[in-house]
Amino acid sequence: RAARDDDRVARERALKESQSRVSDLEKNVADLQKLLEMKNQQLAELELGTRMEALHVIGSLLTTLGQHEAATSAFNELVDLAWQLGARGVGGAALNRLARIHRQRGQHRSALEYLSRALVLFRAARDERGLASTYDDMAQEHRALGEVEPAIKAAQRALEARRALRDARAEAVSQTTIGFIELDRGDLAAARTRLEAAEALRQNHSDPEGALQTELGFGKLAYHEGNLSEAHARYARALERAREMNHRRLQSTLLNHLAEVELAQARPERARE
Repeated sequence: RAARDDDRVARERALKESQSRVSDLEKNVADLQKLLEMKNQQLAELELGTRMEALHVIGSLLTTLGQHEAATSAFNELVDLAWQLGARGVGGAALNRLARIHRQRGQHRSALEYLSRALVLFRAARDERGLASTYDDMAQEHRALGEVEPAIKAAQRALEARRALRDARAEAVSQTTIGFIELDRGDLAAARTRLEAAEALRQNHSDPEGALQTELGFGKLAYHEGNLSEAHARYARALERAREMNHRRLQSTLLNHLAEVELAQARPERARE
């Protein structure tokens, strides 16, 4: 009972912190929107670069708040401004953001179309980091569609680009992505190799979001290997991190995984919780 009470208190505290963060985000969005509205046409023409920066921030905050229509509008305007200024890399980044909005809606084919357009702009801008990020996102979309071979191909291209850039943090992201794909096709040994590589790369690089994904990967790996106690420990640690980061979607995913572990251990009451 004490453990349940502690868990309830932790959930209530996490909810209050989440509500506070959302309130702050909404205030930031409102302030930035007012700033844009205050700009007259002449000022906007003189300061397109500043306007692009503001649109990027607004679109990102709106996406975080789940206001996808408004975020889409902001990023579409950003794409148009980037085209006017010849800022191909900025346009590519905005298209990537639009792709992620479509991913959150489950529209993976549409997301891939945006990512293909982003690749063209990043190639024109010779933006290797943008290319690597786009390939990694494409791998995620193909994986969501169950297209394993295209997913592996895109993830490998992202990994190669990030190795060439000597970006260990981003390389760890690609290793994790490939680890999940290997899990999908049932190659547990290959999945472990990739996840361990990601974990090793992160030892000297702070990346809370990436570390959370790798922890989730290890949890899934342990579950498939039949090591339920290890799976539970990994999922629980990942859930704690997700709560600290106010990552609601992953919290939901991890709670479902924990329920699966409880059911596998013949503990339906705990699973129901």
